[in-house]
Amino acid sequence: MPTQTGATAPFAIELSGLLAELGVSQRALGRRIHVNQAHLSRILGGQTVPTVVMIDTIAAALDLPPDYFIESQLRTISAELQTNDQLRHEVYRRVLLAAATKPRRSVRR
Repeated sequence: MPTQTGATAPFAIELSGLLAELGVSQRALGRRIHVNQAHLSRILGGQTVPTVVMIDTIAAALDLPPDYFIESQLRTISAELQTNDQLRHEVYRRVLLAAATKPRRSVRR
């Protein structure tokens, strides 16, 4: 089974919008990436999670930089954090600080 990225409906929504913006049909993209239109339709419908390789292939087929999609950015960030303890601790500290200063939503009863 291929490694999956965790990409979900947001990827499908972003890709759908991008295809519309670029004027590229599902069929045309499918031909570019050597995937049948039915499979691409499942990706765009959020029923199929694309692999890392598929996301990179889609970016290349649309002449986008390899890190265009957030899934690719997160993969790069994750790999760097796993090998750089100092960076990991700094990012973690900043995330905690941002979470602590984030306004909380009040719950009405």
